[in-house]
Amino acid sequence: MNRAMKHLAYYAHSSMRQGNQIEVPIPYTIMGFDMPVFLSFEDIYEFINLQEISANCILVYMRYLEELCRINGQAEKFVFVSPSLISPVRTDTEDAGRRERADNLLSFLRDAPKERLYLVPHNRGRHWVLGVIDPWEDLVLYFDPLREKKRDDFTELMNMALADWKITTGEGIRRRRDCKTKFSNRPCPLQEGSVECGYFILGFMRDIVLNGIDALESGGFRVEVVVPASDADGGSVYISRSAICKYLVEFAACPPKRSFYSDGLLVGCTFIESLQQS
Repeated sequence: MNRAMKHLAYYAHSSMRQGNQIEVPIPYTIMGFDMPVFLSFEDIYEFINLQEISANCILVYMRYLEELCRINGQAEKFVFVSPSLISPVRTDTEDAGRRERADNLLSFLRDAPKERLYLVPHNRGRHWVLGVIDPWEDLVLYFDPLREKKRDDFTELMNMALADWKITTGEGIRRRRDCKTKFSNRPCPLQEGSVECGYFILGFMRDIVLNGIDALESGGFRVEVVVPASDADGGSVYISRSAICKYLVEFAACPPKRSFYSDGLLVGCTFIESLQQS
């Protein structure tokens, strides 16, 4: 365990076992509105020990990547969409729940400039997958660390949202109305265990942001003692758990007391700059 993880583990055991939580603001660019998420002792314990990751940890990592994009001048290239807005919940009736979730996704796609990509983690029921949407190409790239072909809910959700987007932007007039969205199951590393899928999705998003959409196919991963993948896929999936642990330690030490945006700067930006080479 490196120093950042030790610091976070120490804080969790000394301050969070009695019910204290780490508050991290999530901006409207990810959720559709500003709101905080609260990480519990269980969230931190499971993350450090590579157990099943919580949706809140994924949200925090998405905020971390969004800040990296802003610092690297890529804010207009990538948009991160909260999985809570588009993943099914048990209380959904199949059609009604999907309609609402498609509307949530459509709210992000409106006014999309060309060449912008939307990174959409999706939980289809105790398994995480990643969709990357290019609305102007009418294309959805699908990354599944189990490499399964089953994506019924995901496919229907994307079709509904993109069909509405084509109508609202006039693209449905330019294209044939019966032209269906293209889906591409993309090659990606294969997970070996049963609970690592969430960590793979974090690694997929990070590699796409830093190295481009084809990074997962090239096998050019940076390796940091992480999540084992099949040997045939080039070793391990890279996810900077030490970087996100440092990030969480900052929020634990200095809880946010001001607006997420202040004088044009993001809370934590100066800290993030030191992590770009981590």
